[in-house]
Amino acid sequence: DTMGAQRRGFLLYADVKRGLQQVVPMATAGSDRARAEVEQYLALSGFDKVEALAIADIPAGTGYRSELALTMSERTGFLAVLESGAADHRFAKHVPRDALLYAGEKSDLAGLWDRALAWMATIDPRVGQKIQESVAHLNRELGLDLRRELLGSLGDQWGVYVDTPPGGGLIPDLVLFASLRDRARAERTIDLLVARLSDAAASDHITLKRGATEFRGTTIHYLALSHGDEPIPIMPAWAFGEDYCISALYPQSIKHALMEKPSLASNPRFRLLRETAPAGATSLTYVDSPRIAGWLYNTIVPILQGTQGAINHEIGKWGVQLNFHDLPPASVITRHMQAGGMYWVCGDDHLRLGTVSSFPGTLLAIPATAMLAASVMYVSRVEHHAPFVRELEFEKALRPVPAPAPPDARYRELAERMGRLEAEIAQLRKELERANK
Repeated sequence: DTMGAQRRGFLLYADVKRGLQQVVPMATAGSDRARAEVEQYLALSGFDKVEALAIADIPAGTGYRSELALTMSERTGFLAVLESGAADHRFAKHVPRDALLYAGEKSDLAGLWDRALAWMATIDPRVGQKIQESVAHLNRELGLDLRRELLGSLGDQWGVYVDTPPGGGLIPDLVLFASLRDRARAERTIDLLVARLSDAAASDHITLKRGATEFRGTTIHYLALSHGDEPIPIMPAWAFGEDYCISALYPQSIKHALMEKPSLASNPRFRLLRETAPAGATSLTYVDSPRIAGWLYNTIVPILQGTQGAINHEIGKWGVQLNFHDLPPASVITRHMQAGGMYWVCGDDHLRLGTVSSFPGTLLAIPATAMLAASVMYVSRVEHHAPFVRELEFEKALRPVPAPAPPDARYRELAERMGRLEAEIAQLRKELERANK
């Protein structure tokens, strides 16, 4: 019901708990050691607590909403590392209305770091200890505590978008937003990191020249990079708002983000995606599928048409000829598409992954991939135990073999007939060879 499957569509349900109880013994072929390892992997991943899986696909506007849901008794193992809570999409106001792609997410990197370290320690305490030692060494080299000073200064709301620049251009804008808990500490930390990185890069003959420019009351910092006398064709840039940080590959992209413009929040397709996604979605991604598909189509088709002769020359040996000049305009295809996206919801006892797109069944590939992965793991497990099996077979081969019982009269008769037939066949082969000569 929470997935809306009571409307027309389809529902795929699997009792994961019962399925594992039956599949694991079969997959481990009765080996207690192999079964213990599989159960350990399930516990580390958290899938030992998963009870059911469901996939639903229902109409949503003029498209389809597909959702995969996992229910569990509790989130443990790797599943407990995943972030929970809701993204508020506060940065959508800076995103152009017709952006190619936008993603908003709630992610507390400091908490995520702590949970990831704790999970890795459950895999092997030595691994967790080694990671902590490496981080401590890096902190000493940088002269700061990355966990406290950098991750601790960042907030838990993120946004990123990709779009063509206003007025058009070949290089798209790629802009990242991050909320801040402590802006002053974040600024000090980034200044210190830039200074340390400049010193470290100098040993590899890479120069990081820092600069700044003003745009509508905002200071945009940037790094001009060069390797020896050769410039590196990117200029990483960042700026600070009241409670957020914005970064991009070029200062121009930050200027585009800070300009007054119609925002994504006013896009009806984005609003529909937010309304379709469950309340409290941890992550939501918007994709303008028609624009992206049209751009790719209009880029690839001229290349195919220009190389049609060479392609047909290569495949003509199989009697195949392709006519790329008959392909329709991109609009014939994209008018049947609509912008959509995907979302992610993480609760205490459930996970939900959903898509909104022009086509149904987009999430069926996930269980298919899982089944393929399980098959590969089973085959690798068999291969892993193959030397042990071969060793048992070798030991069996060394055991004394009892002498065979003496053949009876019928057996001797059949053996003699077989011998005569083989002799006749050999004679016929010789006669055939002489006839051919």
